[in-house]
Amino acid sequence: MKSYYTENDITNTAAQLMMCSVCLDGSISNIQDQRFRKAFPDAYETMLSMIKADVEEKYKARLGDVIWVRPGGNRTIGFAIVRENSTTPINTKALKAVMKSAHNKAKELQIEYVGMGLFACDTPEEWGNVVNIIEKELGDIQGVVCIPTNDALLKVLDSLPGSKDFMAVRGN
Repeated sequence: MKSYYTENDITNTAAQLMMCSVCLDGSISNIQDQRFRKAFPDAYETMLSMIKADVEEKYKARLGDVIWVRPGGNRTIGFAIVRENSTTPINTKALKAVMKSAHNKAKELQIEYVGMGLFACDTPEEWGNVVNIIEKELGDIQGVVCIPTNDALLKVLDSLPGSKDFMAVRGN
């Protein structure tokens, strides 16, 4: 199943299940995911406290883990650890694990889609390199990718692998 792209800010949508990437050191590596910190400060602090918790080694957060937080309003945010820090590249094994976790959480909550921005990516080109992994791991769960502006949306669509034969969906 392919992702659905829409012009919107993920933090302002009605998505019940949202994904946000974070680094193992607790930092958020891109502008889109920094919006989560501003929109859901308590959820971000909860995630940060879990990453930085002084616990036994076997309980420490690792690449590929997802910290699920419910900030209220029937929403669940998955803070997905896909990088060591903000200067390291996306770990593709971790990306596969967190998207599989998103799939399982959606099934558990009986939600048909997962909302996200350009998950873990700073550029449309980066997104074009990981979108196939994301779509494969989400399987039968729809990915809804929210891009804040029309110009940015067009750049993302242009960077996608495969055919560039897009069709605009217009209302009556």
